[in-house]
Amino acid sequence: DRVRRETGHVRAAEADPAMGRPSAAMLGVLDAMAEARSDVGIMSPYFVPGPVGLQMMRSAARQGVRTVLYTNSLASSDEPLVHHRYAGYRVELLRIGVQIHEFSPTLVQRSRGFGFTGPATARLHAKVTVVDDRLLVVGSVNLDPRSAIGNTEMSVVIDSPALVTGMLRLSAEK
Repeated sequence: DRVRRETGHVRAAEADPAMGRPSAAMLGVLDAMAEARSDVGIMSPYFVPGPVGLQMMRSAARQGVRTVLYTNSLASSDEPLVHHRYAGYRVELLRIGVQIHEFSPTLVQRSRGFGFTGPATARLHAKVTVVDDRLLVVGSVNLDPRSAIGNTEMSVVIDSPALVTGMLRLSAEK
């Protein structure tokens, strides 16, 4: 394929553990999500929204923002305790209107397509958020308490509709 050079505005944040408050890296992700006017797509292998995240999603839903979550199922998670904490939020997320897609290693094994891992367990590990087909957020930040206050993380927010369109086109082809 031909490589195209696109322009856009970039905001980057890195942070050491934040001692009890959300790190700059986490705030970069949350601030981008708060800009949403129509839709947010979240890909996070370890997702524990907590009360703050639930409130953000409730507010977004009241404003007509569609939220879609891609995360690991229990079968694909290498952190069952984190998955257990996420599972406690699942019913409320669905009630709010969040669409949830949980990664299934069994389907990957059967498909032998994109991501086929042989005998290893296939799991989601990407941390990507797309906001309004305009902002692309990538980095190491999971949407869970460990990434918020305990881990050294980074996030990059790229304001480039062309880049988002290209990324979504590539993911649809897989």
